[in-house]
Amino acid sequence: MSSFKVSNDEDNKKCDATWDRMRGQRAIGVVYHPEYEAYRNYVPSNFAERYDAFLHIDKTQAIYPLRMQELREDPDLPETFPSGL
Repeated sequence: MSSFKVSNDEDNKKCDATWDRMRGQRAIGVVYHPEYEAYRNYVPSNFAERYDAFLHIDKTQAIYPLRMQELREDPDLPETFPSGL
């Protein structure tokens, strides 16, 4: 299975027991210290209670930048960044 969605909303009350239990969720912005990794960098979390849905995509691809010259030459293309004008 390359991708899946787990939902715990009114239409889908059945939530797999795997998601309805306490587990460590990696904290954002922590300073990495290997000696403290197991108990300082993870927050206890129950995904089924914390999130309305959990989406996992196993395979992705890189995005490519917009071609600025084409944007300047085609007046029908929408503005993609603020210009202040």
